[in-house]
Amino acid sequence: MRGAKAYLWGASALLTVTAALHFFGWFMVRSQLAGETLPLIRLFWFTADVDWLVVAAIWFVAGRKGSVALRPIVLIAAITPLASAAGMILTLGPTFFGLWMLAIAVVLAVLGARRLV
Repeated sequence: MRGAKAYLWGASALLTVTAALHFFGWFMVRSQLAGETLPLIRLFWFTADVDWLVVAAIWFVAGRKGSVALRPIVLIAAITPLASAAGMILTLGPTFFGLWMLAIAVVLAVLGARRLV
């Protein structure tokens, strides 16, 4: 388990910070959005935050328990932020810093999962 805890807790912390930044980003962009689609956009916006916080919690618990039995759960949970990062790179481009925060969190989680014993 050497290093697994550090990688998984680091991934969890980075994903939590990403969710917080994304949450507060709503207040910057909401004035640019209007019309009847606003409630739907708001729903999707905050759903991403909740998803990332749940994944961060899974990674935190996996780092705390340190069991190899949690490896598949850690890797399956990594799909959510990875898919978000892939969507961002396709829609916003590779220069958007948020997608790199998600991608680095996924890399840290995968490295942590590999070190679980």
